[in-house]
Amino acid sequence: MKGIGTKLSLRILKFRDAIGGFHSAAQFSEIYGLDSLAMSELYRYAKVLSPVKKINVNKATVEELGSHSYLRNKKLAAVIVNYRTQHGSYASAEDLKKVRIMDDATLEKIRPYLEY
Repeated sequence: MKGIGTKLSLRILKFRDAIGGFHSAAQFSEIYGLDSLAMSELYRYAKVLSPVKKINVNKATVEELGSHSYLRNKKLAAVIVNYRTQHGSYASAEDLKKVRIMDDATLEKIRPYLEY
């Protein structure tokens, strides 16, 4: 693809692996260092086909949650686990809205990677 050499290819793969796979082509815009030509080529030729790696939010430890790129904030991961311990299992992503420090943007980013 035009504009995507070895260095950017490795960065794309590293990002994909860090988040557990792409669920949407829109995530390409989150990859550092992609210019408009590279983005155009990705949108044109790249396919999002594989399922993402899911984390069971009702069983995951603080370390497991915190290892996901979208939840690198250890405090947020700890609050998610503590809330679960105090109030019981989460039934859906909507339940995570009860965690006071969970903002809507983070919830929408992490939602496809969670299972209950």
